[in-house]
Amino acid sequence: MISTNTKIQTFADAESLEQAAVIQFVQIAEAAIAARDRFTVALSGGSTPKRLYQLLATPEWRNKVDWNKVHLFGATSGTFPLITQTATTAWCERV
Repeated sequence: MISTNTKIQTFADAESLEQAAVIQFVQIAEAAIAARDRFTVALSGGSTPKRLYQLLATPEWRNKVDWNKVHLFGATSGTFPLITQTATTAWCERV
């Protein structure tokens, strides 16, 4: 879903940002599943989204998404052979 309504948000600290990110992820997933019976998302690797992935794996958040209807793709700025484990695939396996 591409939005033309750009909204810049600021947060008091990293924890506030992380909570807002996980809430938005879940809301977008729920809306996509309700509208199209699936949620397709590309997950970035690296350390930036690390905390979001950790939060999504916690009991508080993991049951809020119907993961059977989620299609996950890894996104990276580099190119790697298909057999190479990237930071993205490593995080998906850990979470």
